[in-house]
Parts: sequence; C-alpha cells; structure tokens
Amino acid sequence: MSGYELEIEQIRRAGAAAQSAGDQLANLDVGCEIGTGSGALPGATCAGRFRALEDSWLRQGRDFSGSLIGHANNLAGAAADYDAHEDHAKEALDQVHIGGQKESL
Repeated sequence: MSGYELEIEQIRRAGAAAQSAGDQLANLDVGCEIGTGSGALPGATCAGRFRALEDSWLRQGRDFSGSLIGHANNLAGAAADYDAHEDHAKEALDQVHIGGQKESL
C-alpha cells in the first residue's frame, strides 16, 4: 500500500488471543472458594469479610472476561473493516495532497 501497510492478520491474531484469554477467564474460578476463613483464622474480625472478597473477585473476573471478549470482537470487526476497505484506503492514500500539491506516496 504505497509505504503504508496495515497488518490485518496481526489484528486477527490479537483478536483471537483476546478471545481465548476471555474464554479461559470466564471458566476460571477466581473466587477460589475462600469461604468464611473461620477455620484458618479462628476469632479473626476480618473472617466475615471473606465471602464479600470472594464475590468481588468473581464479579471482577466476569467483568474482565467480558471486556476481553468485547475487545476481541472489536478487533475482529476492525480487521474485517480494514480488509473490506483496503482498496479504497489505498486509492485515498495514493492521492494525498500536501501543501496544495498532489503527492503520490
């Protein structure tokens, strides 16, 4: 593309990697069954907060997984868009006007 090249396949690979990471995270038990912690820390005042910590980790894991999958979808869409419009972009870049003069890149 006249000095400008977009690596569409790299975008696709990055999207596939993000999708894989999101899918793996979605299936991972990030809460780790913390439970109440009372067995490990008898009498500790923080033991009652372990369930909230576990819930928070689970929620954050699901949210991050969703973000990764959304990013993967965006990358896939961008790659498809670049692929579909590559010829038009090449024509546009080949006709760039710099300082009032037509310049071929």
